[in-house]
Amino acid sequence: MARTVNAGGAISLRIQFKDDLGKPVQAQNVKLYIFQPAAVTTDNANAIDPAGFTPTYLGEGVYEYQYTTACTPIGDWTDKWTGDLTCQAGLTSSLTFSVAAGVSEVVSFESPQLYNNNLVTVTLSPSIASTGGSTLSESLEIEFFTTLTPFHTSVQKVNLEVGSLISGIKDLTSAMAILEASIEADALTFSSKEVNSELFKHARREYTTAVSAFKLVSNIGGNLLKSKTLGDLSVTYDTDSHRETLEHLQEMMRKWGSQLMSGGGAQAIRGPRMVVKGSLDPDRPTADRMWEGTGSNKKPIANSSQPTVTGRRSLRTHKKRWW
Repeated sequence: MARTVNAGGAISLRIQFKDDLGKPVQAQNVKLYIFQPAAVTTDNANAIDPAGFTPTYLGEGVYEYQYTTACTPIGDWTDKWTGDLTCQAGLTSSLTFSVAAGVSEVVSFESPQLYNNNLVTVTLSPSIASTGGSTLSESLEIEFFTTLTPFHTSVQKVNLEVGSLISGIKDLTSAMAILEASIEADALTFSSKEVNSELFKHARREYTTAVSAFKLVSNIGGNLLKSKTLGDLSVTYDTDSHRETLEHLQEMMRKWGSQLMSGGGAQAIRGPRMVVKGSLDPDRPTADRMWEGTGSNKKPIANSSQPTVTGRRSLRTHKKRWW
């Protein structure tokens, strides 16, 4: 396998000595000479260190030396090993390793890898060290959301409403509940026109807060312990606070839901926009007409008028002419 290292990086150079029978043996006077590319390797005076490096014996005839390369030159370097075996002095073997430019590959992405409403989990293993060399004692996991949209309220607003009941819930869970409630609020916005923009935005915020808080409190309330008995000891827990809070949140949903659906114009919609006088109004308009013709040729006609009982309005009618 080709041995490669980035310029300025460290590489482990190894060699194994064996006797004529192929058995690993420990050699004597082992030296390592390293030559830059294009250097003449037959003369040790051309090596990086003419005196040679002394490698470490690892056993089974294997010797190793950790060498940190220079930034230049790049190319194929030579590591020349020399050593003595019994009855065999001056054994020599030359190997090569490649020093690369040390420039990391630049990777570009045509599109972003994260989008809105993504939950990202980052796990750091204990093997990751800081620039100072310190490592973690155990794995570290970090979670975060990308931009959440729609998001019509805040985690702080939900905590302000029901914070004492959901203290054990993570903010990420509360944020997810707000996202779901905001999507519901947008789906219930039926009016294409905001009758009262400021009221509509306030109603949407309050409705989203109530829905998300209701989801969180109801989930916790389903796991509440109502009572517990241990021998002669019996304990009953009061869950009225959860029930009262849920009723309050439902009332908020009803209160602000109508304003949300009407674009802030629920009150204006309930009020009358026009009035038609009833049949008992003395000044109501009186309408009437006659028909002329017979069979399917009848036509409504009105060519005359006559006074009514009140005298304020005349009645349109038909008077047949003598001709």
